[in-house]
Amino acid sequence: MPSGHVLYDALEHPQFHGGLKCLIPVPKEVFGPHEGRLSWYSHEFSASAQDAYQAIGSPKISLNSAWDVFCAMSDVIEDL
Repeated sequence: MPSGHVLYDALEHPQFHGGLKCLIPVPKEVFGPHEGRLSWYSHEFSASAQDAYQAIGSPKISLNSAWDVFCAMSDVIEDL
């Protein structure tokens, strides 16, 4: 986070960050399946990204290769 806080820690311990704990516990079953609820991208983009990853040969992703994989996938997606 730009503030230097870890979001989960700030939510669980707001008193250490100048806040109050005002969360209301809600049973998980109230919400149903959580897939895609907090997604930063659409299902359509996810499908395009999967296609691009397969198009570049589904290389192993590591800390050292992530940027190269991203660039290669980006080139494929731009051509769609």
